[in-house]
Amino acid sequence: MALHYQGLAPYGPGIKGEAEDKIRALEKKINPSFQKDPQGLGWYAYPDQLKDRDLEDLVAWAKKTNKRGGKTFILGIGGSYHGAKAGLSALCGKDLPLVFSGHSLSSRELAMDLALFDPKKDHVLVISKSGTTAEISLSLRWYRDRILRVLGKVPPEAISVITDEDSPLMAQAQAYGHQAFSLPKTMGGRFSVLSPVGLLPMALGGVDVFALLEGARAQKRDLDQVGGLENPANAYAWDRYQLYSQGKQAELFCVYEACLEELGRWYAQLFGESEGKNGRGLFPTSLLFTRDLHSLGQYIQEGPRNFFETTLYIKEPEEDLLLPPSSHKDGLEGLEGLSLNDLGQIAREGTQRAHKNGGVPLLNISLDRLDAHHLGAFFYFMQRACAMSAYLLGVNPFNQTGVDVYKEEIRQEMEKIRGKNPSPF
Repeated sequence: MALHYQGLAPYGPGIKGEAEDKIRALEKKINPSFQKDPQGLGWYAYPDQLKDRDLEDLVAWAKKTNKRGGKTFILGIGGSYHGAKAGLSALCGKDLPLVFSGHSLSSRELAMDLALFDPKKDHVLVISKSGTTAEISLSLRWYRDRILRVLGKVPPEAISVITDEDSPLMAQAQAYGHQAFSLPKTMGGRFSVLSPVGLLPMALGGVDVFALLEGARAQKRDLDQVGGLENPANAYAWDRYQLYSQGKQAELFCVYEACLEELGRWYAQLFGESEGKNGRGLFPTSLLFTRDLHSLGQYIQEGPRNFFETTLYIKEPEEDLLLPPSSHKDGLEGLEGLSLNDLGQIAREGTQRAHKNGGVPLLNISLDRLDAHHLGAFFYFMQRACAMSAYLLGVNPFNQTGVDVYKEEIRQEMEKIRGKNPSPF
């Protein structure tokens, strides 16, 4: 496996037997082959179902768009944003011809994005599964207006969309001749990173999406070959369930590479929206170490014992820096010859020993390397683990009724202003 998991095992015979019984009973619930209604499970086999020729079409479109010489402004939020942003941050660095926009209702932020937007050469990629997401609909209105003001019309090639095949956004794209990509109706937004929702923005940024998808396929094959606790995704889900049952209320998802910080935000949405229901669920939050040790290290070490840590780390980082010699007395004498990765490993292992001694349970996920193949494996692993974890809690991982509550409140306020016209919420 490209991905390795180290958790709470070994368990005693009693707990292990209980785990095997519960997990084996739930494994069929996340496999669409055993479900009459596969709603929410479109992600499960999608890496195998997406044909190479379809992926080639996505990559060809990305190359054609980049040849325009401008930037692509990506309008997306939630599941239409976090996965792509995480993949690009992990693999491509910061200097990209991409601007993520429209993920808030901040006029200042949108105005700054619009100031960068040049309709003569830039492109707008709109991502909304439902096609009615308010933040995206509002932002698109301003981008279309800017295009109209500069060009006098909205050329078909100025905008592309990714949405459900029967959404209002799809109908709009077809009416105006915009390029449109669809995703399965049985795939929820937070589970869509390995669909065009994530693949297309990553292809625009130069990610090898063929390797990414192959990593996901390989991870799926590995997970399909074993069941119960022998399956590492199941083991991670069971450990989370055990810790929740013991009174833990939060999971700290910790990374030691700044480029993985966005991956923590993707994880938080995946698990938060999937598990936080019926008064149940762990609160998912992410931290970047060692930076956040200088602000939250005290709380983690000696605060309430109501959380556990899951650390993601890379075994063989691609870049490294050797500590140079110095004539200054800076307290680092004798460490010359060590690399920054060596020192980072010392920091990680020391931090984990301290936290373990302080009563914090530790789980670890490691990738051999940070590349497209390994990241694809990680994305798929976490989706499998999340679905199992939610079902162990007794909740449906694929709905999000709580999200609709605040949207309804906002919609009602907008209706008072807009009368009977439908609201984007």
